[in-house]
Amino acid sequence: MTERTFFRYFASKDDLVANDMSEWLQILESALFATDPHLPVLIGIEQAVLVALEKPGPISGWLFPSDSSGVSGSKTTATSGVASQIAEIILRWLPPTESREALDGPHPTAARRIDDKFQATVLARTSVGIVRTAILSESQSAALNGRAASLDGIKRYVVRGFALVASGSVDAR
Repeated sequence: MTERTFFRYFASKDDLVANDMSEWLQILESALFATDPHLPVLIGIEQAVLVALEKPGPISGWLFPSDSSGVSGSKTTATSGVASQIAEIILRWLPPTESREALDGPHPTAARRIDDKFQATVLARTSVGIVRTAILSESQSAALNGRAASLDGIKRYVVRGFALVASGSVDAR
């Protein structure tokens, strides 16, 4: 394909990656909503991530701050790039706060929204951190052992990462 042909379809190289990441996020959302609603939240997210990883998306979307439009760089919001988009997906998936706990005060609806967004953001940033670290760890391990990084290797690290977070502890030193 010539450069001219490429740019007839995509405004930039980032647009190519952004399209893949957008499709991948839709797969993640479908997988998340297909999980058993009785599972603990973290396990549901882990299962959805593992299903979504079967559809390879652009690694750069995980490793570098960018949104699905391909815009990268620092953000003024609390989260950036893929983590922000995953937080929005998780926010739609989580049960409303009122079914989890009662919030009192003069503005209970606003307080519930803040609580829901906080939880979704923490879960998204944690999930993205696990996947990013899994990609890097598998790449380093593969390079040290003279082999190519594999999806199975990345998924093993993802499972270990979620287990570590769920347990709340690290093995003894």
